[in-house]
Amino acid sequence: MEIPVELAENYINRRIKDLEYLETALDDENFLVCEQIGHRLKGSALTFGFSELQDVATQLETHAKEQDKESLASDVSDFRNWVEKLVN
Repeated sequence: MEIPVELAENYINRRIKDLEYLETALDDENFLVCEQIGHRLKGSALTFGFSELQDVATQLETHAKEQDKESLASDVSDFRNWVEKLVN
């Protein structure tokens, strides 16, 4: 099933917002917000055909649960790289 362009664009725009929320939550050490975003991303990534994002989201959720700020910062960086690839 092909995802309509408008839905895909909206999905990507929401991921840009998620990146902003993740960066703020990481700075504030708000691991619960990071975990929730990772969980949500993990659930929606494959629906839109983004298997790489699902892998990143799984790591986000796991490291947030563990409150592993160093690994979580790396995951947020991976997510940032994923978003940048899509918008450029």
